[in-house]
Amino acid sequence: MKKIFISLTGLVALVTPVAVLAQSPDFNYANDWIIQLIRVSQQAVTFLMVIATLWFIWTVIAYIRVKEAKDAEEKKKAMLRGIIGLVVIVGIWGIVSIVARTFGISGGSLPVQDTPCPPGMRYDTINRVCN
Repeated sequence: MKKIFISLTGLVALVTPVAVLAQSPDFNYANDWIIQLIRVSQQAVTFLMVIATLWFIWTVIAYIRVKEAKDAEEKKKAMLRGIIGLVVIVGIWGIVSIVARTFGISGGSLPVQDTPCPPGMRYDTINRVCN
């Protein structure tokens, strides 16, 4: 019973801010959060690509310099893991790009004509709010 109470309390604590913010006619906070999330994701994926590429190049150089067959097998496996890692990171980069295009984000903020407002409201470009 105690676990159920704690779970419900946590759920209410998570849902209450969403319900309160849903009452606000100003939807810019959602746009800003999405833009920041996409921007950070793009930077993180770029950083991971650079690190993974450098690691792969390092393992290739280590494979070339290896002297024993046992070590060569380890380096081959490391290179294969590096290639798989690069493929996964490129896949994540593609997913981030698809999400960015879905929300209409292209490096900056949302275009004014694509800013979502509730039905019956228009976007005020001066105050940056839905009226």
